[in-house]
Amino acid sequence: MNFTPHIYIAGPLMTGGTPELSVANAIKYAEILRLHNFAPYVPHLNWFWNLQHQNPEQEWLDLDFKWILRCDGLLRLPGASYGADKEMVFAQENNKPVYFSLHELFRVYKRTPDVEMLRQRFNIIVFPPEPHHDSL
Repeated sequence: MNFTPHIYIAGPLMTGGTPELSVANAIKYAEILRLHNFAPYVPHLNWFWNLQHQNPEQEWLDLDFKWILRCDGLLRLPGASYGADKEMVFAQENNKPVYFSLHELFRVYKRTPDVEMLRQRFNIIVFPPEPHHDSL
């Protein structure tokens, strides 16, 4: 069985729209990763948990930090986010790689994206990896 990287998804939750849209966006990226043999972790789902059992923001961040330590890397989704920025810094301080695009993540883990499926199903354009040329 191939190595399955565990990837923490960090991105906006309470900024730039509604939390429901932010959660849906994070889930979209998680599904893309799952389809390409990654094991994504979506902390945005804690928003629903917090609706039933409210906790201070720092307690949620502390839980997030524990998950980041268990993951192989962090995918930083676009958009302003105080929490995601803190998660990114924590990941870097703990020698976890931070990726800023699916393209970068696929390249590092040598995944070949299904470009047409991503365009049709998710309305996302991911470029295939550039061919590797040995130097002459």
